[in-house]
Amino acid sequence: MPSKSKTPYIQMHIAVFLWGFTAILGKLISISSLSLVFWRMCLAAIGFMLIPYTWKSFRSLSVKKTSVIMGIGIIICIHWICFYYSIKVANSSSLALACLGTGPLFTLWLEKLFVKNKQIHFLEIFISILSIIGIIFIAFGSSSEALDWTSNYLIAVFFGVLASALAAIFSLMNKHLTDGVTPYTISMLEMTAGALFLSIVLWKMNLWIPIEEIDFNDKIYLLLLSIFCTNIPFLLSVFAIKKLEAFIVTLSVNLEPIYGFIFAAILFKEYNQFSIYFFIGTFIILSSVFLTPWIHKSKATE
Repeated sequence: MPSKSKTPYIQMHIAVFLWGFTAILGKLISISSLSLVFWRMCLAAIGFMLIPYTWKSFRSLSVKKTSVIMGIGIIICIHWICFYYSIKVANSSSLALACLGTGPLFTLWLEKLFVKNKQIHFLEIFISILSIIGIIFIAFGSSSEALDWTSNYLIAVFFGVLASALAAIFSLMNKHLTDGVTPYTISMLEMTAGALFLSIVLWKMNLWIPIEEIDFNDKIYLLLLSIFCTNIPFLLSVFAIKKLEAFIVTLSVNLEPIYGFIFAAILFKEYNQFSIYFFIGTFIILSSVFLTPWIHKSKATE
């Protein structure tokens, strides 16, 4: 039995491990990225609705606060659409995960807009430069396609980086605009808003797929994605974050792409799709990802 002091670390790493399957399931699910995200958010919303704590702070929410949270949910929805489209257009979860690693670049500079009088540290500029260099290497990383601005590979890079930028936006908005609301309620509202938004989009575009027309395997994968990659890791991370330092949490979350790369290599052998430039770029981006929490820790002690 692990000691009580180790429990939060175990919870956090289980959560990150489960998040690592998100990209894998996105590749396995055969329906479009729009339908995939709709069903993920719909099923995840139902899961959060079944948790009693969700409704405690919901009753005290103002209309304004509810609208803000649901607006963030739509940004999360678009983020997931971009992420899964990146996976599907290039048929590669590794490429989308590598692009998602540019998150620190966007977070560092967007924080300047949210936090008044925030000073930009020299090392933050260094990390930004590393991320840009890394993504340039990745852009040349296809083993089968020449550098062509209309190629599926570069389209996947574009949407992967866009997903990363949107992730930075909604993370900062959640941090600064949703104080005083339980995470359960926030997540339920965000998932519900995304599902409602996409239901309108799918209906207007005549792309609605009834549940009975979805392949049985896709239904199983969607349930796994919604429960084991959304509801369960979220709850584990909520309990762990309460007892862990922000530095440890950030460092743990940064392991997600590592797990994703390992799973993709084992299940799909995706490493055969890339040239040496992809691996150099990925190494550079992951280096910047893991440097970020160390820089924040050093700034806090200055």
